[in-house]
This record gives sequence, C-alpha cells and structure tokens, in this order.
Amino acid sequence: MIDKFVKDLNELVKQIFSIEIDLKDYRMVSFTEHGDVSTNISFELAKKLKKNPYEIAEGLSKNLFKEYGYNSYVTKPGFINIFFPDKVFVEECKKIVKTFYGKKDFNKKKVNIEFISANPTGPLVLVNLRAGIAGMMLAKVMEYSGFYVEKENYINDAGNQIYNLGASVLYHISSEKPEKFPENGYKGWYIKEIAKMFEKTFGNLNYTQKNIKKASEFAKEYILNWQKKSLKNFSIDFNNWVFESDIKEKYLDETLKILTDKNLTYLQDKALYLKTTTMGDDKDRVIIKSNGEHTYFLPDIAYHYFKIKRGFDKLIDILGPDHHGYIPRLTASIKMLKKDDVDFDVIIAQLVTILKNGQKYEMSKRTGEFITLDELSEEIDPDVLKFTILSRKLSQPFNFDIEKAKEESMENPVYYVQYSYARLSSLFDKFNLNKNELNFSFEKFENKDLRNIAKKLFEFPYIVYNVASSYEIQKIPNYLVELSSLIHQFYYNYRIIDDDRDETIKRITILYAAREIIKNGLSLMGITLKERMFKNEV
Repeated sequence: MIDKFVKDLNELVKQIFSIEIDLKDYRMVSFTEHGDVSTNISFELAKKLKKNPYEIAEGLSKNLFKEYGYNSYVTKPGFINIFFPDKVFVEECKKIVKTFYGKKDFNKKKVNIEFISANPTGPLVLVNLRAGIAGMMLAKVMEYSGFYVEKENYINDAGNQIYNLGASVLYHISSEKPEKFPENGYKGWYIKEIAKMFEKTFGNLNYTQKNIKKASEFAKEYILNWQKKSLKNFSIDFNNWVFESDIKEKYLDETLKILTDKNLTYLQDKALYLKTTTMGDDKDRVIIKSNGEHTYFLPDIAYHYFKIKRGFDKLIDILGPDHHGYIPRLTASIKMLKKDDVDFDVIIAQLVTILKNGQKYEMSKRTGEFITLDELSEEIDPDVLKFTILSRKLSQPFNFDIEKAKEESMENPVYYVQYSYARLSSLFDKFNLNKNELNFSFEKFENKDLRNIAKKLFEFPYIVYNVASSYEIQKIPNYLVELSSLIHQFYYNYRIIDDDRDETIKRITILYAAREIIKNGLSLMGITLKERMFKNEV
C-alpha cells in the first residue's frame, strides 16, 4: 500500500506542479500517530516553488482525495497525515501470514560486507563482537531488501604483529633467549598456553629467526581456530576468509601497476606517494617507503581492488574506532581503482566499555587484561548480548554492564520481546486454531487497539529497508520493543478468547500476523525464538 501511495503522490505532484520528486527511498513518508502515514513533501516542494508549505499541503490533501480517494488532513507547518481504510491492514496481515512479508526480489546488486577483521594475535573481545553481530544482521537486512550479499573477514597475517606474536611465544620456552621480553610482544595469559603446546609439538627450540617464524605460524593458526570457535557461540560466520598474505602475493603488484599506469603515483625523497588529494584526501599518502618496504596502506588498497574485481556493486566496511582518519584515503584509493560505479561505505563500530561490579575492565591484548568472548558467552545469554549491542547506534560508544545484562526480567528488552512471541504461541495452542481458519474477510476494526497492532505490523518492511540504506541497526530492535509493548498491553486489557468465536478469530488473526513479524524481526537479529517461557524466566 505504501508503494501505491508513493506512486500516486509522485503522479499528483507531477500533474499539479510539473515537478518530479524522488520518493523511492520513502524519505518523505513516515509513520505517525496523527494518521496512518505522514508526508513532509510540501517542504521539499516549498523550496523549489518558493511557496508556503502549508498552502501546498492543503492543495495536495484535497487532490489526494479527489484523484485517488485518500482521506487526509494537514497539520502545521505543512505535514499531510493520511488514513487508510481498515481493510488495507487486514489484507496486509494476510500477506504477513502467507509470505516472508516485505522481502524483495533479487535486484541483481552484489554487496560485500567486511567486518571484525581482527589481527590473529589474541582472543576476540566485546568490540569485535559488536562488529560481528552488527555485520551479521546487516547482511540479513540487505538480503531482505533484495541484495546478494557476501560476508567477509580480512585476516592481517603478514605484518610485524605476527612476528611479534611468534617471538612472544618462543620467548617462554627457549633456554637461550635475550634477557628482555620482545619490546612489542604480547603478554596475555594465552601466550604461555600456546607456548606450552608449541613446545609439546616441536620441543625446546633456540631463539632464532627460523624458530620465531615457526612459532608465528603455529600461534596464528591456533588463535584463528580459537576465534572461529568463539564466533560460532554467537552464530557468526563468513562466506570468505581473506588473508593479507594471499593479497600481497596475488594482487599487490597488479594494484600498484594500475595506479602507476594511471599516473596516480609519484616519487619524492625515494618514497612512492599516491595522489589521494586528487580524490578528496587531505594529503598524499606514502605507499612504498624510501627503504623499499610498502606501508600497511598498499595491501589494504590491493584488498579492496580484489573486492572490486569480484564484481561487487557496494562495499561496506565495518571498522573499529581507531579508523576514522583512515576513511578519506581508503575512499580515495577506491575511486582510483574502480572501472564502473562502486558504492563504498564505512561504518565505525565505536568502543564498548565493560563494567562489572561497578569497575571498568581494561581490554588490552598486550597487558593481558581483558574479557574474552568465551567468558562472555559462558556468563551471559548470547541473545542478551546480541539484543543489547543491536539496540545501540554503532557510531556511539556505550557502557555494557554485565550484572544488569544478566537480569532475567521483563525489564530486559530481549526477554520482553521473546516473551511476547512465546505468549502468542501459547495463546494459539490454547485456542487450538488451524491456520486455515484465520479470518481476513472483515472490513472494519471494532477495537482501535487491535487496529493499532495491525498498523504497527505494516511498518516492518520499511523499517528494514531504512536500515539497509542508513545502517542504523538499532531501529529494528527498537521497533520490536514497541510492537511487543502493544501486544502485552492488549493482552492485559482484553480477554482475547471468549464465547464469541467469530470475534475471537478476528483477534487471533491479527495477533497471529504479529507473531510472524516478531519472528521475522528476531530472525534478522539472529536471536532465538522461544515458543514457551515461564514466569521464572522473566
């Protein structure tokens, strides 16, 4: 119905004002308490026509009824609030029950989402989980919105940090070694554990470059497998694991040749610079140092060239909070490499501060003081972690209180939403209704609260489409909390099952559709559906 309304509104604007307004992303249509939907299109038209938005809105409102039969009224300073017939919502509920409501057909666009991409030098921590959970949901959201999606994890396995990892491991078991621990070595408790396993496999080895390399490979593989197991606890997986070492071997020279052939590089003081200022960066960047070594930037360029080469139309990188200054140069390099239009977006996943018993936990892998994902998954329900993380805007840091997250009550949003699903499941079992008995033939709602639930269900696809373009992932869990609130309130205020079977079936029909939307929303978030929940669980 929204699609039809947007199309009709576009036609009306073109007919009256000879102007075309781009409404395809629903920017000018919103859901409101003042009507079923509201549009602020008069403000956009006012800018172009140099007229009063309220007068424009009044004219559009009259013509929406005259030309298309839409009932509406105008509120200052120029919003048009539209009401749809009750039957529209009943028909939408029928679609909800029969299909994965709102899921778009494949639009032939390919999306690559890169997330986590942590160094294989230690266990994963909460900030990695934040990127992982967000990346998983965003991938599902993009697929729902019609895109083909590949999830990708980039492993930095070729830098100095891997050498330092091996040196740290070997230091703990070598009899002949330097007096001081490696300057940039890793001191976490896990290093000693890896060292014991390494010694058990290879024996006591001297502290040589050859053995450091051997220890590096052993530790890297061990930590990667550990990270994969940790992610599995939260159902986080990837289509592709891409290694920096492979990128260097296969795509570095090719990438450098393309940039050089395009005259986008120059020598200065024996170093090779990339002309990133030509694409909006604040200064040109060194990609090969004066000593012949490449900077970390060049492999990253090559990696994104590898993405472009695979034919992706949109690249989305979810990066850590220390990457803000990195965005302009990376964006510039992608503009240099792409042959056709390739959209590139960076989402910064801000820091998460863990609190326990009122105390702040440090999360430095090098000092050895951090809480691993394994510990978190053992201490806290993964569903709680997911819901808590997804309820916050990614670009904003937040404090995560472990003790509060462990509370199993209706004050905890994930249980609040899960309980609404379980409550409805129990209700349907109690009524023993066959799905074929659902009634979608009635024309009017006698109960305004039931209509409000049906109206809320109508919003779901557009919330998801908005997340697919804005990346504001918190909108989906917030929506589910709002919908659950309507359901719990309805359950409290009304007797759903009574002696009038026809009226009961009407109520059950809308609530059945509501359960489907909750199921769809929780599925996008990767959160468990609970058919039954008892009082001691909430």
